Amino acid sequence: MSEFAQFDNERKTIDALLKDGYAIKNLKDNLDGAIVTFAKDGKALEILHISMADTRKYISNLIFMPERGT
Repeated sequence: MSEFAQFDNERKTIDALLKDGYAIKNLKDNLDGAIVTFAKDGKALEILHISMADTRKYISNLIFMPERGT
């Protein structure tokens, strides 16, 4: 799989979780990428391992992006 295809797959997974009502709860970087924990309604958890540097930048931008409409 090309690097772009892998990034695009990870980005689409993140976007789908956010669209489904999940919020980013925790982000932990490691040497193999990052572990992102998503929470929904304070109960349901999804854990995603992202490995691409571009995806890590993408999710960092989502975390620090101001709320839309504020």
